[in-house]
Amino acid sequence: MFNKRIKINALLQNDATDYEATVMGWVRSFRNNQFIALNDGSTNNNIQVVATLGQFDEAVLKRITTGACIKATGIVIASLGKGQKVELQASSIEILGDSDAEKFPLQPKKHSL
Repeated sequence: MFNKRIKINALLQNDATDYEATVMGWVRSFRNNQFIALNDGSTNNNIQVVATLGQFDEAVLKRITTGACIKATGIVIASLGKGQKVELQASSIEILGDSDAEKFPLQPKKHSL
């Protein structure tokens, strides 16, 4: 499971695009049922994972909450948004661990290490 994983720090330091990558980490935020800010602890910076609308099952998308642990595989592309050079266009998303917002209300804010 972990042998093909790329750490987010290495992904963000590399300017190369158009290759397949697998990242794993914790969801920091999930906007518009499409944009996932993912962090694995290798850096303070997040990678944006783009989950194209209609490509993923709604039941999976509902489980993506702040604090959930996911594995995302896709193509690294140049980012169109501000603040990051690259993003991951997801072709598959696997939930590795849920985070129940009712029991553990986590806020999507920056924490010091």
